[in-house]
Amino acid sequence: HTHTGKKGGGGGWRGGVLSGKASLRKLQREREVRVKNLRHSLVCVVTTVCPSFDAMYPCPLAAHLPCLLPSLFHALEDQDPDLTRHAKGCAELAANTPMLGWNVLPQVLRSVHQAATSSSWHVRATVLPFLQILVFRHQFVIRDSDMAAVQETMIHLLSDSQVEVREVASDAVAVLVRIGGEALVLGLRSKFAQWAKTPLPPKRVKAGQKGKKEGGGEEKEEGERDRSGG
Repeated sequence: HTHTGKKGGGGGWRGGVLSGKASLRKLQREREVRVKNLRHSLVCVVTTVCPSFDAMYPCPLAAHLPCLLPSLFHALEDQDPDLTRHAKGCAELAANTPMLGWNVLPQVLRSVHQAATSSSWHVRATVLPFLQILVFRHQFVIRDSDMAAVQETMIHLLSDSQVEVREVASDAVAVLVRIGGEALVLGLRSKFAQWAKTPLPPKRVKAGQKGKKEGGGEEKEEGERDRSGG
């Protein structure tokens, strides 16, 4: 009887563990659905309220953009391609918001700089067009310290590990140069000249390709010996 009781107790314990795991999976799925719905709602609201690209009226959500942008950028990491596409367009509309207050613009830029350090390269790539549009809209009112921070972020992303981010960063820096003027150009010229002096690492040859090259060299030598002997 005691042995049977132990068996039953072990089965009950395993059943409790499996039931707990199933409950956790259910909670995780419910959480994912809630997060997706919230992201859809955020994108719809911001897209509806933000002015279009050719409009100049103030955005009612302008003062709240510093708080909304992190969640908007996180939506770019979603597995739903439609949601990420809409979130990307929404981010561009938010960047186009005109006449941000002198106290709001630095907060927006801080949120963008934090997003530029994201582990997702999709987020880092979207940050660049956002900065590009935002700086163009506010080029006459942005503070020198904020412009320097924008420049530092763009230059940092030029050496990103993801090639797509580097390509977008090159376009963003080109726009920044046209806005920044001669002083910015001279500063970047010295930095880029220093980068150009950095030697490139040697190209790695795979083992199979190395064997083929060596084999091809031996065949070439044998062919030359045959021709010289003939």
